[in-house]
Amino acid sequence: MASTPRLSSTVVVVRDTPTGLQVLLLKRADKDDANGGAWVFPGGLVDAGDEHAARQLQAQDPRWTVAAVTAVRECFEECGLLYARSAVGESLTADVVAPW
Repeated sequence: MASTPRLSSTVVVVRDTPTGLQVLLLKRADKDDANGGAWVFPGGLVDAGDEHAARQLQAQDPRWTVAAVTAVRECFEECGLLYARSAVGESLTADVVAPW
């Protein structure tokens, strides 16, 4: 059965450590489907809020901007990593960001 593709985005989180590179993977919940228990990168489907946020950024190519917004949101929702700066460029922490 064919399915209709849906817009989605993912992020590969890598950090350099003294013992080498580390890559963040998340384990999906064990379910009775093909993806249950799989190790995955943080990510998910684009939602209306992502599209709204991308429009607010007034980027030249909103398709790439909505993909970036989705990846950042999903990473925050799924594993608590926040990639954000204030309007003046200061690093933000999760405790000062309004819930998505």
